[in-house]
Amino acid sequence: MADMFHTLLVANRGEIACRVLRTARRLGIETVAIYSEADSRALHVKLADISVFIGAAPASESYLSSTAIIDAAKHTGAQAIHPGYGFLSENAEFAERCREAGITFVGPSPEVIRAMGEKQSAIKLMQDAGVSTLPSSAQNERSDAQLLAAAERIGYPVIVKPNAGGGGKGMHIVANSAGLADALDSARREAASAFDDQRLMIEKYLPDARHVEVQVFADRSGNVVHLFERDCSVQRRHQKVLEETPAPSLSAALRDGLFSAAVQATSAIDYLGAGTVEFLVGGDAYYFLEMNTRLQVEHPVTELTTGQDLVEWQLRVAAGEALPLTQADIVQDGHAIEARVYAEEPERDFLPSTGEIDYLRLPATDSFVRIDSGIQTGDRITVHYDPLLMKISCHAQTRTAANALLRQALHDTEITGVKTNLWVLGSMLNDKRYKEARLSTSLLESHLVEYASRAPAMHRTLRLLGVLYLVEERLFQYSTTASESNSPWSYSRPWRLNGSCRETVRVADNDSIEEITVIHGADNYVLRDGSGEMSACVDTCSDGFIDARIDGKKLRARVQRKQNQLVVRSHDAQLSLRVHLTDGSAAPSSTQTDGLTAPLPGTVIKVMVVPRQHVDKGAALLVIEAMKMEHTVRAPEAGVIEKILYGAGEQVLEDTELVVLCADA
Repeated sequence: MADMFHTLLVANRGEIACRVLRTARRLGIETVAIYSEADSRALHVKLADISVFIGAAPASESYLSSTAIIDAAKHTGAQAIHPGYGFLSENAEFAERCREAGITFVGPSPEVIRAMGEKQSAIKLMQDAGVSTLPSSAQNERSDAQLLAAAERIGYPVIVKPNAGGGGKGMHIVANSAGLADALDSARREAASAFDDQRLMIEKYLPDARHVEVQVFADRSGNVVHLFERDCSVQRRHQKVLEETPAPSLSAALRDGLFSAAVQATSAIDYLGAGTVEFLVGGDAYYFLEMNTRLQVEHPVTELTTGQDLVEWQLRVAAGEALPLTQADIVQDGHAIEARVYAEEPERDFLPSTGEIDYLRLPATDSFVRIDSGIQTGDRITVHYDPLLMKISCHAQTRTAANALLRQALHDTEITGVKTNLWVLGSMLNDKRYKEARLSTSLLESHLVEYASRAPAMHRTLRLLGVLYLVEERLFQYSTTASESNSPWSYSRPWRLNGSCRETVRVADNDSIEEITVIHGADNYVLRDGSGEMSACVDTCSDGFIDARIDGKKLRARVQRKQNQLVVRSHDAQLSLRVHLTDGSAAPSSTQTDGLTAPLPGTVIKVMVVPRQHVDKGAALLVIEAMKMEHTVRAPEAGVIEKILYGAGEQVLEDTELVVLCADA
């Protein structure tokens, strides 16, 4: 048996670094964390035995600096570097520099990373290995004219992809030739920013296909095994949101075909360590997409159902040991589903959310509930890194039971200071099509379209629950501060001689303001809003929760309050409110402005208009880059551009005015 490393540097941050550090420490390996200016107090720094500062907050000056990372490894005597997933984990040059420095890179060789990291090279290798692939552009087709011709040859719809990298970055679906030029332009910018490589390719897009991947492992002796498959079809902007194993509703023949193709592909390229072979599945056919030459974000579901620690496998194989198990020894038990919790604002087209986490409450973990997190109360979520906060995974004997466990775990998760996609995850898990395993890569997008039609009714319910919570909270505070508990003046409900007591609550959400009348009864309420009148009774209201009945229907919500700001969340919906009671709290106000403002902090990377230009409603004005994503600022109405306040390359803060638009009369 080969000797294990005595010191390991983890070249990553957040939940990724924490995940690797925990296994390394369990194995008795001394651990080294690296950190940027933004992460000096981060959880991964606290977990490591040694920590090394490597640069400024932007990833290009810290976590993507191979020189700084290798210097840190030499300084601490680290024998190996685990790259985690993301950042430099699939960077062949970094793996090569590790080898030149005499440091073990925990992953495959630079040659394999380079071959599989370039999508078109990988496609050619898979074709030579007899694995089916989708129609795509050729390696020598690089110019816009060549890619346009390739798209016409392949047939629309197509998808534009960076030739390097992964994680959904830089991918754009194009329905017809009219949208291709803009997609190519945007994809090149995103690819250059994320991967320092502007090369693009075109591939046939299958809108109703499933995304299924196979976890593979190989050792230095050429042994290759798979650890079953994962379904990753629930995606938004080509970024996975929910993942599960086993993939539901696959025939035994199709599943065996995927396993055989994945092992065949891995064996053909002299692979070492953990990898994932990704496929699109349509009907009974499957097509190779790409191979990720690293551990995947969604590996916890595989660990939960196989009982194996894949990071331990990585370290042992990198140290020269054989695979811990043969294929016959690897068994799968039950079903597991993982949900990715992002700092983002679903109500604002999923813009990343920044700020300080001022409260964090997580569900209890056990053999059925697992949390992979790198955040803690007081952490600041910045624009510099991916907005993934944590992953919550649940394991049970059946898919239905795992789904129920995960929905409850999500509901028991509370994060304040930044907005999250928690309610989107709960809503998706509760979708009938998801429960029935009618999966496709377009499922989440179509669910959100349908959700929008149901949102007004759900938001009305949350609005009423928020008002009830506010009123009950105020009554409780009054009754508990009364000087004489036996005094009639300490009675918790207001009353009025010869009449009912009523008050008005002004509520604002997004751009609308509504008045809700609350009429107090002896032990119940009557609520009136613009849609009608309802009876209501509060069963419990404490510790951030409210249980109530509105027109006889039992309802429950979690409520987070900061002064006159409320966030009300149920299993499948969330609403942010500004409220004004008749006690003189600050009233909500509209946010009208003569110009347009930045939706979040970032960098202006492109300006598409000039002063005195007339634009239509919805016209693209500027593009801002933040948290590895591009966000286009569009005209809210038709008018003339009066002034452009920022140019390409300039940094802007959230709510900074960018453009002054004079609306058409």
